[in-house]
Amino acid sequence: MINLRECLESAVSVCKSARPDSHVPIITDIPPNLPIHCIGDEQRIKQILVNLIGNALKFTREGTITLKAVVKSNELLVSITDTGVGISASDLTKIFHRFQQVDSSLLRKFEGSGLGLSIAKGLSELMGGDLSVTSVVGKGSEFVLKLPLKLPDDVE
Repeated sequence: MINLRECLESAVSVCKSARPDSHVPIITDIPPNLPIHCIGDEQRIKQILVNLIGNALKFTREGTITLKAVVKSNELLVSITDTGVGISASDLTKIFHRFQQVDSSLLRKFEGSGLGLSIAKGLSELMGGDLSVTSVVGKGSEFVLKLPLKLPDDVE
């Protein structure tokens, strides 16, 4: 059993600690009625969130990053929204593939191997969920993690 609120807040804390030079605030929008305890793999959830928040920090030089969590129909939805560089519609199909980056010139400017989003997508699917993205170049991106929510009462 995991404390969902602590898991979400811990992922944000890890990312803030890893990038102390970043002046981009990470806003958390976690409603008070979010279930505190659920059944799940805390390390995998945290790894996905750290990858998503880390990418948002990497590609956002000004503005904000927001982590929002809600529960709808026994599903946990966590969105990471940034005001970064954004991704073109034609490149959205590539970003979840291993070793892919939307622009090879970004490798030098922003660094990275192109594995983080592929790993996050794979982990979300292993847990019966999904990871999707919408984006506008110059406006930012929104990644949405959907996971089935299993509450302690649901376990037989």
